[in-house]
Amino acid sequence: MDNINPTSEFASFWKRLTFYTLALAVVAVALSFILPSRFTTPSLPFIILFFYALTLIVHKIGIRIAAHKITKFTQFYMISTASRLVIFLAILLIYSFNNPADAVAFIITFFISYVLFLIFELTAIVRFLKKHQNGR
Repeated sequence: MDNINPTSEFASFWKRLTFYTLALAVVAVALSFILPSRFTTPSLPFIILFFYALTLIVHKIGIRIAAHKITKFTQFYMISTASRLVIFLAILLIYSFNNPADAVAFIITFFISYVLFLIFELTAIVRFLKKHQNGR
């Protein structure tokens, strides 16, 4: 791997993630007007902000680790993914027990948001790894 500039890598990622999140938010607002209320959750803005912030934080840490040693980068992403899944399960359980009337809509919205942000994150990771393995 060539030299990695964590600041410029993160700035580029932050811009793309912000644009992606804003696009998702626009689609979510549009869907909230189209879908019946039983399929929407009032927690949607918080879910989107949660995944946005978490994705930024995890990626920033990952880039800093990659700047030092790529094997640690891989280990970090594996551990962070497993940890996030446990945290997500806890959030889903706690919310569902505290808000049973909104549980189904919340879980579906949370899952869809998770998948959409996961796709973005994996795409960014693959792009990052290809860029630095090919010396570009």
